[in-house]
Amino acid sequence: MVRPEKADKYFPTLGRIDEAEEVASDNIVEVVDPVSEDEDVDPDDAESAVVEPGWEAMSDDEADDEADLQGIGFTLKKVDYICRRIASSPQKQAEWKLWASARKYTGRGVIGGYGIRWNIAYDSRSRAYEGRRVINQLLENETDKFAGKSPSGHFFKGYEVSSKEWEDVNSLNMVLKVRSLSVLMSLDPSLTPAPTGFLGDD
Repeated sequence: MVRPEKADKYFPTLGRIDEAEEVASDNIVEVVDPVSEDEDVDPDDAESAVVEPGWEAMSDDEADDEADLQGIGFTLKKVDYICRRIASSPQKQAEWKLWASARKYTGRGVIGGYGIRWNIAYDSRSRAYEGRRVINQLLENETDKFAGKSPSGHFFKGYEVSSKEWEDVNSLNMVLKVRSLSVLMSLDPSLTPAPTGFLGDD
C-alpha cells in the first residue's frame, strides 16, 4: 500500500499574552508559618490555647481533667500516646513486629487513636490491650536504653503501664462495647442477638 505524501499544514499557535502588573492591595495579609511541616511537635511542649472571640473557653471541669495525673484519664492518655508513637514511627513498627513474633503474638498491630470518634479510640485501646505484652516489652527496652539519663529523650516519655492499668483499660472497653451494643439495639430492635449461653444449652 502506498501512502500519499503529507503536506506541511499550518499548526495553530497562541499569540503572546502580555502580563498585566498586579496591583498590591492593603487587604491582603501574607501569613508566614515559621513551623516547618517536617517538624515533629510534642503535645507536652505545646502552649495552651489562647481564647479568642467567638470560640468557647475551656470550662473549669475540663481544666481539672487536664491537670489530673492519675486515674483512668491519665492511664488512657498514656496508652493513647504510646499507641500514637508506635503507629507514627516505622522503626517502632518494625520493632513491634520483631517482638510480636518473639512473644508469639499473632494479633493486630496498634493504631493511633486520633480524633474524637469513640470507635477509633475504642479500637486503638482494644488493640493495645491485646498487644500489651509487646507494648510492655517496647517500654522496657526504651527504659533500659535511657537508664540513668533524662527521660526527655525517651521515645515514650518514660511512661509505664502497670497490669492494673491494663485491666482498667480493658474494663472501660468492655463497658463501651456493652453500651454501644445497647444503644444500637435500642435504635434497631431487629439487631437484637439471639439468646445464647443459657444454662443447659449445649
